[in-house]
Amino acid sequence: MNSVLIKVLEGLTLAIPIAGAAVIRFFPFSRPLPGRFFSLLFLIPVGADLLSIGLFRVQPDPARFLAQNFALVIHLAVLLSCYLIFRFEIEQTVSGGALGFLLLFFSSGFLLSQELSLALCFWLGLLATAYLIFRAFYGSRPVGNLPFTGPLLFSGILFSLDLAPAGMWLSPLAFLLFMPFFPFQRWMSFTPRSGAATVWIACRVVLFALSAWGIYRWCPLSFPATGKSLDVFLGLCALAQIQGALLAMGESVARKRISAAIFSQMALCTPLILFALPGRPGTAAVLVVSLVLPALALGVLADHLEHETQRQNLGDMGGLFRDMPRADILFFLFILALSAMPGSGLFSGVLGSDFSAAGDFLWVWALASISGVVLLQWALWAAWEQIFLGPPKNTALPVSDISARLAVSLVLAFIPLIFLGIWPGILGSILLTAGGL
Repeated sequence: MNSVLIKVLEGLTLAIPIAGAAVIRFFPFSRPLPGRFFSLLFLIPVGADLLSIGLFRVQPDPARFLAQNFALVIHLAVLLSCYLIFRFEIEQTVSGGALGFLLLFFSSGFLLSQELSLALCFWLGLLATAYLIFRAFYGSRPVGNLPFTGPLLFSGILFSLDLAPAGMWLSPLAFLLFMPFFPFQRWMSFTPRSGAATVWIACRVVLFALSAWGIYRWCPLSFPATGKSLDVFLGLCALAQIQGALLAMGESVARKRISAAIFSQMALCTPLILFALPGRPGTAAVLVVSLVLPALALGVLADHLEHETQRQNLGDMGGLFRDMPRADILFFLFILALSAMPGSGLFSGVLGSDFSAAGDFLWVWALASISGVVLLQWALWAAWEQIFLGPPKNTALPVSDISARLAVSLVLAFIPLIFLGIWPGILGSILLTAGGL
């Protein structure tokens, strides 16, 4: 009975977002939709997802318990990202609310699906939604790797069913296109100067986290591999991290510097999450949370700064600590968290990762990664000093600080980063306990 109900819930998870997006898109009234309507659309499929997780718990399979509980951690990160997409208007043929709705529920379906065929449908729907969101910024321009990933994944899975060597590599490659490693993912560091930076960052971190999950869950090839191929992969990730840090140092636009910094730390987390996920899902969860929260918070703060000052270049901002004391403190705290300063969850997650398979090359990768982190910290600290501590600039309009409500929300988002830095094993304990291991 449980298996039948789970399949029904998975089918509904496919149908509900499409129907909900159609309702949002073709709502007959021109006035904005009430917030309670959006909340209802969120709660219905989220409840179905949580119910299906509860049904999985009654099955005597500890590995499945563990996988579903880790999926719930990523699901919460996706939920937060999609909420931010809801909050920011996207001026396109499809409304921002509809796109956020689709992104959330295709993501949750991909995480929770137990069938390979359904997982493929969810992933292709997720890519199509991300493509529409990216086009809201690009217009008619092509969007990086997005148009090629769906067919690549589909062909990889078809090959993988026969365990053909080519297919065993095509399927991981389709997910790796959204996980930065030098020099192929340079497109992930790009951020357009128009539109909300928060939406762009939210889409990127969602695809990053789900790609790691896809490699672990749906690729028949054990990844990362051992031997020389592992050394090459670590080297490419280290080069991407340094590349992102150097890009951040050279960017004079606030949102672009933050975007390049996030790209750099994603390149650091790519091998860490893939190493930690199979054996230490708690460590992988710490890394996901410690990357997602600062990235989204910095996006929100960057959008607020641009909106108030009507400027984007760092050289045109200065002395804002007088008018924005709350934004000043929060910006400083979140750049510390993103740059993996000691005491943050990202720093503790790095220490908690297991690299026993890397061999002697681990030291080369560690040195390169430390260099990338130092460069990144330099770039982010310089940005903070220019924005808040530099000489004040004359502005055409008076600027205002972020609201007390938003400041409280960001403080609440910062608390888990400190808590995970002090006690990084808490998520692992929760996942193992819930999994019955």
